[in-house]
Amino acid sequence: MDWDLLIPITALVLIFGPKMFREVKDYLLKKQQLKAEIELKAEALRLKNSLELEKFINSENIFNARNDSEQDSQKQSSDNDNDDSLNQKRNSNYERY
Repeated sequence: MDWDLLIPITALVLIFGPKMFREVKDYLLKKQQLKAEIELKAEALRLKNSLELEKFINSENIFNARNDSEQDSQKQSSDNDNDDSLNQKRNSNYERY
């Protein structure tokens, strides 16, 4: 290699090398910061979704519990109605005799 060519290349590296190094370093730092922000937002969204899902499941359980209690009360009232109708049938049968 010629010394004539080596001196200008060395000068260019010494002049623009630190600036290029800073640019690359800043680029990589910004890339890492963006990645960290995206991960934070994703985690926040996952937590929000899990909380909403938990609320939905709890509300569904409450709704099912209310329906079950209403069905139980309706079943008990229908059982009482059946008992009353059965008693009326028995009384009518006894009245015939």
